[in-house]
Amino acid sequence: MNWYCALTHHLLNKNNIKVRDENESFESIQKLLEVKLIELYKAILFYQMKSVCSYYKHQGLIFLQDLTNWNDWDVYLKSVTDAEDTLRKDSAQHLQEYVKTALGGLVELAGTWEEPLRSIQQAIQDQIYVQGNMYKDEKTRKYFEDLSVVIPEEDMKRIERKKGGLLNDVYKWILDTEQYAAFTNWGDDKSNSSPCRLLWIKGLAGMGKTMLLIGLIRELSDRLAGLAPSISYFFCQGTDDTAQNSATAILRSLVWMLLLQQPDLIEYLRLEHERVHKDSLFSDNRYALDAISRVFKNMLSDPHLSEVYFIVDALDECNEGLGDLFQLISTSFKLSKRVKWLVSSRPDVNVLAQSEIQGVENLDDIVAVLDLNAQNLGGPIKAYIEHKLSTLEGRDGYTQGILKKLSDEIHQRAKKTFLWVALVFKELDEVDRNRKLVHGSYALKIIKLIPSGLSELYGHMMTRIEEGLFGDPQYCKTILVIIIFAHRPLSLSELAVLAGLQPETDPESQTIVAKCGSFLTIDKETVYLIHQSAKEYLETNYKSRLQQSGATQGHIDISRRSIDAMSKRLKKNIFNFPHVGFNAKDVLIPSPDSLEGLRYCCVYWVQHLQQSDTQIHDNDQVHQFLKVNLLHWLEALSWMGKISEGILAILLLEAQIQVSFVSYFIQRILINSSQG
Repeated sequence: MNWYCALTHHLLNKNNIKVRDENESFESIQKLLEVKLIELYKAILFYQMKSVCSYYKHQGLIFLQDLTNWNDWDVYLKSVTDAEDTLRKDSAQHLQEYVKTALGGLVELAGTWEEPLRSIQQAIQDQIYVQGNMYKDEKTRKYFEDLSVVIPEEDMKRIERKKGGLLNDVYKWILDTEQYAAFTNWGDDKSNSSPCRLLWIKGLAGMGKTMLLIGLIRELSDRLAGLAPSISYFFCQGTDDTAQNSATAILRSLVWMLLLQQPDLIEYLRLEHERVHKDSLFSDNRYALDAISRVFKNMLSDPHLSEVYFIVDALDECNEGLGDLFQLISTSFKLSKRVKWLVSSRPDVNVLAQSEIQGVENLDDIVAVLDLNAQNLGGPIKAYIEHKLSTLEGRDGYTQGILKKLSDEIHQRAKKTFLWVALVFKELDEVDRNRKLVHGSYALKIIKLIPSGLSELYGHMMTRIEEGLFGDPQYCKTILVIIIFAHRPLSLSELAVLAGLQPETDPESQTIVAKCGSFLTIDKETVYLIHQSAKEYLETNYKSRLQQSGATQGHIDISRRSIDAMSKRLKKNIFNFPHVGFNAKDVLIPSPDSLEGLRYCCVYWVQHLQQSDTQIHDNDQVHQFLKVNLLHWLEALSWMGKISEGILAILLLEAQIQVSFVSYFIQRILINSSQG
């Protein structure tokens, strides 16, 4: 009987059945079904009432009536089964008509979507076709490759690994803010200005701006491809390659990512190359920014430009051309209404003041500011602390009671600084002289000794280094000097060479990072400073905490060790190839790599020499190196594809030598080297 009750409820609540009023056949069947259901209930009830009456009659009389079939039970039972069969047939027809009606509605709805879906499909096919043919033209392929500085997606993944991964609870809160809602609202009419054209996330060092932007990029990227706006992004990293933290590098990467998603815009890049008659627009830094700016503005002026988010993290770490970048942001608002910007920086970079737009009376109409210092970050900080605590579970001494006390102590003092929390836990990950991790019973005491505030924490870390906790203090300071002056992140082998170690024989090279406490981190055999604020602390306190003789001596030491290492290892035909006359690009570098650890030295020793203000004299270290190893050095640069850097280095060397005999000096070295 359960299906009868369900069907009755279904019929008595017609509003739950989405049918079309105009479908008369369906309505008539539904009404007939109601009548049949009522007839069935009547038959059942009549049969039940007759049974009850029979039960209370005199049993002898009932026996006689049954013998003569007086009550005719078979007829009453048949009426029930007939009513049930009729209802079953009618309900099947009802269901059939319902399905037909529902399918009809879907067909009609699909008809309204047919044209938009066809347009989307065609657009996707067109994009696939353009992308497939984009690189068939050899020149176009070269133009596109000429744009690349870094691969932003790979760069973002590296940053995420370096910071320990992205936690949803740490960034999801921003999705509920009115600033983010306004930023992602493009409006129905694309011809009108969007409610928010620029979202500025500002906060002090270590407040999680970078991870917030990574989270937002993930959110925006998860939208349906082909329907969502394009996304182009760039992460400025002051602790990375200094050449990549410029307006030119930012724009090149933004354009590169935009072309991947809207490849038909490649025409503007091609036209710029043809205009200047060059295969490379960026070989001359004097004109590179002007060239990429023209390409960028032409792309934004294209009437077929699709909506695009431009996202730039850490504007305060852009060390060249920041004013030009702000001017382009302002110009982009006038060129296209399909462009939005998401940027982050510390508060001292006044994005509002820099991004004033002519013709806009009220900047607040198009710019939204999200100040992290004004946000309640207690929940995200707590979630981050609990995540870090989970990594301690199972270690010796870390009972639930200890973990609870650690959680309360760290949360109370963390304020809004995720980086402070990360560094505190990094302190608990350090090993002692016996290569053992901190026992849980000492963890709370260690935490209480750590001061609040990033600068104070860095000072505490330097004090621990000076006390010799990790080994030779001077050795650790040498490593930190090399890291903060390096023009790009160093591999472990490069760092060992610059520190004067022999990687193949000196076991200290295997613990080179661990000896510097929490200042350094490793990702895929490459060493990085933990954060830009750490670099700023070390630079500010250089003489008092690292080297009293000053930064000049640091550059002298780096160039001297570089020359020593190159003098010992560089030679003619360093890879011992048995033949000549081949193209270096077509040759695979053998393993082990004879240039392992020397690559930074070969490219940057001259820059450090120049930064040390050292003059070159007859028979000094530089003179002797060039006299013996100039061609060996140039050969090494050619294997690395860095000949252009070598030419620039020689020009820098000329500035270090007395101008009166520069040409003669270089010519004599080249002659002597070729004869040798």
